[in-house]
Amino acid sequence: MFSRSFARWFLGFLGLFHGINGVYMLLAPAAWYAAVPGVAETGPFNPHFVMDIGFAFLASGAGFLAALWRGRTATTLALAGSIWPALHALFHVWEWIADHPPPTAQLWVSEGLGVVLVGLLGLALAVQQFRKGEA
Repeated sequence: MFSRSFARWFLGFLGLFHGINGVYMLLAPAAWYAAVPGVAETGPFNPHFVMDIGFAFLASGAGFLAALWRGRTATTLALAGSIWPALHALFHVWEWIADHPPPTAQLWVSEGLGVVLVGLLGLALAVQQFRKGEA
């Protein structure tokens, strides 16, 4: 599917993406809530909830960053790191089917690229690397 080198570096990029997002959520939950398109439409601001999710993104980011190393442990950690973003992506798809798709182009891009594509591509790459037995 993808070259080993591309997969390793893209998984590392996803590690930074999720890690930075998690840190932002932990250090400035209100700013994160206001800045991310569509989040405010999901309900009132709850700093505890935003920070809980921030910890999940931070853990996923750490797992993805492990893909920058080689070996079975690195691929296992990258695969574990891919689980939360992939489940998050599938939940968004399920909401689109059960409720309604995003109402604006901005939300299509934000959810479609930033949640669904990133989450499912991360899982696909982590699975690929895990099957090969190295990151």
